[in-house]
Amino acid sequence: MKRIISILCICLLALSCCALAGCTDKPAAIPADSPYIGTWTAVRAELKGVETDMKDALDGDKFIVILNQDGTACVENTEQTSNANWKITKDGVELTGETDLSFQTVGKQLKSNILGVTIYFDKTA
Repeated sequence: MKRIISILCICLLALSCCALAGCTDKPAAIPADSPYIGTWTAVRAELKGVETDMKDALDGDKFIVILNQDGTACVENTEQTSNANWKITKDGVELTGETDLSFQTVGKQLKSNILGVTIYFDKTA
């Protein structure tokens, strides 16, 4: 199961990069006091109702989303780094660019459904 989740995350990031390479949209203005600004680290994953520690799911690989105040974002894992723009939505945040991802706010966490795997992120910085 660890390897499946790792492969799914890598595939999603690769597909997102190919789909929107060269996107030059100007990022949206983000309020300086937005609670979303910062570094978000994947901490756990859920597949078909079964939870697993994110570190185990990715064989120790990192999965980090950095949301900058200027509306730019960076998605990092061990395999690659992708750039995007982000904006606040009614449910959380949305990334567009080299990586397209939507995140919903759940308490103090963000969650994203990536190819059927729900990944939860904690703000770490």
